Amino acid sequence: MKAVVVGGGPAGLYFALLAKKANPSDQVTVIERNPPDATFGWGVVFSEETLGALRDADFESYDEISTSFARWNAIDIYFRNSRIRSRGHVFTGISRKVLLNILQRRARQLGVDLVFGQEIGDLASLREADLLVGADGINGRVRQAYAEVFRPTQVVHPTKYVWFGTNLALDAFTFIFRRNQDGLFQVHAYPFDARTSTFIVECGEETWRRAGLDQASERDSIAYCEELFGEELNSRRLLSNRSLWVNFVTLRAETWHHENVVLLGDAAHTAHFSIGSGTKLAMEDAIALVDALRRHGQLEAALTDYEMDRQPVVERFQAAALESSRYFEDVSRYERFDPQPFAFNLLTRSGRISYVNLTLRDPAFVRSVDAWYAAAATGSANGAGRLAPPPMFAPLRLGELRIANRVAAAITGEDTARNGSPDEGHLRQLLSAAETGVAMVLTEMTAVSPDGRVTSGSTGLYTGEHAEVCCGSRTRRGQDRPLAWTRRPARLDAAAPGGHRPAVAPERLDRAVGIADRLYAAWPGSPGDGRWGDAEGDPPVHRGGRASGGVRLRPPRAQPGARILAGQFPFPTVEPAHRRLRRKPGQPDAVSTGGGRRRPIALEGFPGRQAVGLRLDAGRV
Repeated sequence: MKAVVVGGGPAGLYFALLAKKANPSDQVTVIERNPPDATFGWGVVFSEETLGALRDADFESYDEISTSFARWNAIDIYFRNSRIRSRGHVFTGISRKVLLNILQRRARQLGVDLVFGQEIGDLASLREADLLVGADGINGRVRQAYAEVFRPTQVVHPTKYVWFGTNLALDAFTFIFRRNQDGLFQVHAYPFDARTSTFIVECGEETWRRAGLDQASERDSIAYCEELFGEELNSRRLLSNRSLWVNFVTLRAETWHHENVVLLGDAAHTAHFSIGSGTKLAMEDAIALVDALRRHGQLEAALTDYEMDRQPVVERFQAAALESSRYFEDVSRYERFDPQPFAFNLLTRSGRISYVNLTLRDPAFVRSVDAWYAAAATGSANGAGRLAPPPMFAPLRLGELRIANRVAAAITGEDTARNGSPDEGHLRQLLSAAETGVAMVLTEMTAVSPDGRVTSGSTGLYTGEHAEVCCGSRTRRGQDRPLAWTRRPARLDAAAPGGHRPAVAPERLDRAVGIADRLYAAWPGSPGDGRWGDAEGDPPVHRGGRASGGVRLRPPRAQPGARILAGQFPFPTVEPAHRRLRRKPGQPDAVSTGGGRRRPIALEGFPGRQAVGLRLDAGRV
């Protein structure tokens, strides 16, 4: 087989040497536009799992790579003049330039033809090979040439970042958060050899512009960041290697192969730098592609197998990277946190590390987090209870309401209500949920008007009878018992609804009920029809948008029963129920716009066709 690889980064080189190793008679060529010693960026990070895959794929290159590692197991978080260290996170870093040199030497040793300094012109001549591998990065020519087949999508992230190096040898993966007069900056830094570390600085675009970094040269950017992080740098210098401020781009391609063309690494996908998996994923792609070619004698079957094997893995990493990137994009939301919960939130940001997993990695850190939550919940001194329960079992105060733990149970209604009133089975379901020990019971979505019910068996809150049923005058065995919202650890109390003080301010309740007033759109009736919201100040709702000539509708107002009960439940919330918009019998779900076309009716402000209902979150007092 004759294979041509476009791109001499880790993905292209590793595929080339593995392919040649698997079939020494094959002709494998790598074409790279840059010189062999040119690279951009600083260090790369590998997990223990990836190192095992590299060892199994080619022990010779793994052995040379392992002798150049920087290894650490700690994460340092600098926040609000504190440093918090968490251990048990094993990472391995290596200089990107050293890694490329190792892979180049190994490829030459196996007989791969390496061509450097050559620009790719027309790809047609390269298609004469049996296999054309696009490993030329996010701006690669191969994917662009067949974009109509690969169907790539790119998402530009809103923050700016710059990739520096530093001659400070860190001993941990390091996060630094620093606010100055221009805004909030954060650093992602990690060592990759005995003398040097990667030092990535990230900030919001507004902060970047206020600081004048949009007009700054590389030298000016270095000077600004050295002054800002001088304490952590400890008089060491930041280093530049074409270090420019850019926005990260997440790339996805719908398919990764076309005829005899296949994509690898950043040419097919990218994952945000905050989870440090770009090179890892690229080299694992190379392993998977060579394995697929070895298993299948037919090229199309091999490329399909490779894609089906790797796409789900990459998608999971991209999902985790998206969660991680969103955390850093919105990190200012967490600035009011104390250092201990801030650090925990940071470590678990992507979902790859859970509370249980972190307990296994660093039990001492998790115990300190538990103690902080217990102290904050009970008002005791932090650290007083080293055997504190997990945070989900710590009390929580919400406004004026104090609940015993942070666990909620949501019931699923069975649509057995009659005229909106729940039956005995429904009330038993509420009671059973409350008796499990959860702090809150969430009802199913409840209609605030007769027309708002999804089915005839939906529960409702639009009459005084409904309020009586839910608030205790018609409960099990004739007892006055507000089933859904007054509960103590051992039993249900017979507390009067009027004695409960809402945990939310009256204006918030008014706002919730005001939203409920506009929950369900109805077909236009006569202006004098008392069912419609004709009160002064009620904004009309336009289906399809005012500018496009949408139909002007008036929604029905929430009934008095919903207003009464909303004032008695701690947390009335408005929820959309997708694809469940109910209309009155005979009411059309679209309007004719002429020419045989019909426009669906959907509430302006709610995506698609949605019903919106009132969910009552019942708190334990």
